[in-house]
Amino acid sequence: MPRIRLAILTVGVTFALPSAPAAHAQGLLPFDIHDVHSATLNSNRSVFVSLPRDYAWSTRRYPVLVLLDANDTAQFTAAVANIRFLASRATIPSLIILGVANGKDRTNELTPPARDSTAKLFPTAGGADAYLRFLTDELIPWADERWRTQPMRVLAGHSLGGLFALHAIAKKPDAFRIVIAMSPSIWWNDTTAVEEYAQAITRETAVKRTLFVTSGGYEGAIDRPTLSFIAKVEAKRPPTLAFAHARYPHDTHGLTPLPSLLDGLRASFAPISQLSDSSVSSLLDRRVRDTTAWWGLLRDLDVRYSAGARSLGMPPELPERHVDELAGAVEFLSGSKAALPMRREIVRRFPASPTAHLGLAQLLLAAADTVPARAEITVALQAVKPGDPAEERARRMLAALDAPKK
Repeated sequence: MPRIRLAILTVGVTFALPSAPAAHAQGLLPFDIHDVHSATLNSNRSVFVSLPRDYAWSTRRYPVLVLLDANDTAQFTAAVANIRFLASRATIPSLIILGVANGKDRTNELTPPARDSTAKLFPTAGGADAYLRFLTDELIPWADERWRTQPMRVLAGHSLGGLFALHAIAKKPDAFRIVIAMSPSIWWNDTTAVEEYAQAITRETAVKRTLFVTSGGYEGAIDRPTLSFIAKVEAKRPPTLAFAHARYPHDTHGLTPLPSLLDGLRASFAPISQLSDSSVSSLLDRRVRDTTAWWGLLRDLDVRYSAGARSLGMPPELPERHVDELAGAVEFLSGSKAALPMRREIVRRFPASPTAHLGLAQLLLAAADTVPARAEITVALQAVKPGDPAEERARRMLAALDAPKK
């Protein structure tokens, strides 16, 4: 197998990252490495792309997360794994992740112009505007051409990347719907960046945005100015800015990225996250068997999800898994027959979904209604795409139907 070596520089130590062919996207390393040319930066850039697990067999479009400093492969792989975990629990939507590797001069790319003492420490600083153009005008269009993306964009950066994240939302507020600034180096320019970015971000009142900012208790040079920045934004926050923050009192600078990213995504996607959990639990706890209550809950979820999704610029339709959860609860409480109407509703809403047809077929089989059950399984097999686990399930169901009766 040919191996491409990508040099990664972190704290003066050079590592070598082997690249594997596209097949490893669903393997131990759930991302592929692409070489992207930037006319703006006049260089090529390695981009680590992780697609959602179901991308190959779904027809959906996905939000895009741009994650800076992908050279830190431990941080990047942890982010991919934990994002997949949150998505599997319906806490956040599945995301297409673009991990952008650093260029030869990370400081230049991630920083605004430097002044006074900061300029003496970082004489090559000041390339943030060009880097932002690369992300918005080149990288994201490159991804849009290759994958099924949504207009919803998320930017996350740590340390100087966190400073860049604040720069991005201040200078180009409509570029990313959600921005997560993790332990931002907002001490920049003798902490004058605190006031400058707070004013710029709160001055914008026309564009809906979400900003999540963090710091750790063991990173004083970042923690103190970040807390000051948070206070200034809170004091003048416009209604169009959803703003949240977290402080990790026992974390060092190197530990804040993981909780920051996960908490930032959870907080940012809260308007569409697990809307049904408390309501479903309540009806289950009370053993509510009247299906009228469950249909009422479905109507309520439609309204709430639609409002939350629209506020984030996402498609307003309630995802299949939410309706599937309700149908499963009705079946648990009242049996297959009571759940049939909701299973039929799932098929009506998602006619191209193999799992919707198989869910209905399962209930029809439970009712010994084999002819329509076989028809649903057949439709599922016709709709299934290569790699979809639903194909194996459908074939098992057909084999059970065709097995000789004892």
